[in-house]
Amino acid sequence: RTFEQAFAASRQVRYLIDQARALEVDGDTTNAEAIRTQVEGIVRAELAEGGFGHRLDLVEVLVDRGNTPSLTEAINLAREEVRQRPSAESRFQLARAYARSGAIEPAYVEIQGTLAQGAHEARFYELASRLETSRGDPLRAELYKRLADEMDPGASGWRNQGMP
Repeated sequence: RTFEQAFAASRQVRYLIDQARALEVDGDTTNAEAIRTQVEGIVRAELAEGGFGHRLDLVEVLVDRGNTPSLTEAINLAREEVRQRPSAESRFQLARAYARSGAIEPAYVEIQGTLAQGAHEARFYELASRLETSRGDPLRAELYKRLADEMDPGASGWRNQGMP
């Protein structure tokens, strides 16, 4: 309910994205998917009108959805976003999309690019750790996990949300 109230007050789809993730973690995949569909509709409509909808919001929803058509679109949108605005967030979302689709090496390149830009957030290190594990490098995976733990002591759980 708090997420809904925050969205109603701000019209920021971020709250709905987080609400869908919370519902999914709680096992309510039906309502999580309904909220993702709502967010997707809002963002696509804003983008079509040249409004304030941001492609990265759509990328997040598509990656969270996780099916092949959604991931393919997410990768394409995130690539375009990185071309236009090569920010840490753009590269992180592209890395998430690649990782969720099983493309570990391209995901690794993007997360390393994110970190090379000087971006330091627990969720970036968390993804880097997961990718290093997938690549078979447990020492580097542990290093990144320690860095994430330093930034988010006690592993509050927020950094895992939306991770592949």
